[in-house]
Amino acid sequence: MKKVIFCAAALIFGTTMYAQSNESYVEQVSGGGSAGNTANITQTGVDNYSNSFQNGWNNTTTVNQQGKDHSSDIEVGGTNGFTGNMVKVTQKGKDNMSSVDISGNGNDVNVSQSGTANNNNNRGEISAVSGPGFNNGEDVVDIIGDDNEVDLDQHNAFADARFKVQGDKNYAKTDQTNSFAGIANVYQNGDNNESYITQNGANNAAYTDQVGNWNDSRVLQIGGSPSVNNTAVTSQTGDYNDSRVRQEGINNKAFATQTGVNNYSNVKQTGDAPSGAVTNNVAETYQHGYGAGNSSKITQTGILNFAKTTQSGSNMSTVIQTGESHSSTVMQSGVGNATTVIQSDM
Repeated sequence: MKKVIFCAAALIFGTTMYAQSNESYVEQVSGGGSAGNTANITQTGVDNYSNSFQNGWNNTTTVNQQGKDHSSDIEVGGTNGFTGNMVKVTQKGKDNMSSVDISGNGNDVNVSQSGTANNNNNRGEISAVSGPGFNNGEDVVDIIGDDNEVDLDQHNAFADARFKVQGDKNYAKTDQTNSFAGIANVYQNGDNNESYITQNGANNAAYTDQVGNWNDSRVLQIGGSPSVNNTAVTSQTGDYNDSRVRQEGINNKAFATQTGVNNYSNVKQTGDAPSGAVTNNVAETYQHGYGAGNSSKITQTGILNFAKTTQSGSNMSTVIQTGESHSSTVMQSGVGNATTVIQSDM
């Protein structure tokens, strides 16, 4: 009798577990030029997984997963479908992961993952969001909770990438290639932050705002034809800060603001103006520091350069400028000051 009861209980238990193990696949193609494609998937508890594939035209995908081991994988566009695109993935509570791959046209991607204080491994990747057309739309990733990681690739003009990450082992990365008037905006709040932004082309802007702990930020604006009018603005507030910006081309501007503790900033700009062009490089760094804080290096190479470094506690500064209208202002305050400014042209 005991054995019978035990088996029945096990059977009931097994069915319950099975009923909770969500999984969903959707595949849509259409491609006829009429409205086409829409998929809405909602899963609540336990082992969730969702996979959605759409090809063309008016695509929409919404996935909402709430409890436990989430994963979501969306590919829109596949072998040359695309058009309207809009993807929204929201995952809450526990082992989130998201990967979105779009090839073309109006993209608007929004991924939001959040977790409770413990046991949340967010790996929110928007992986290769690319559009061969002239509009990558606005791609937003919002992650709150522990073990975060995000990755976003955009190709072609008017790309707009926005990250908001709060909490713990953050990492964010943006690549915008063949980019014109692209915007990359990264905000991170706490713990082991890192952010890399790479933009390739003209009229791009990169904004990085990190608030607490191990911060690190690198911006690379380079290449493309032409590589002009790029702007990089970095603001870091607490702890180990580090910031590096490298720009190539003309009319580029870089601003870095760092306050406490171990600041370091490195800006390199290069100018390559056509004959008779009026152009400029600008680099400004403000640091606060203390506790072996501040160091700043600015290197500029032609044409109408300007550099400003302001430091407060622990200091060191090196400015090297090479071709045409140079100017440099360095102000230093407490502890070990040292300054080297080299300006050139004969």
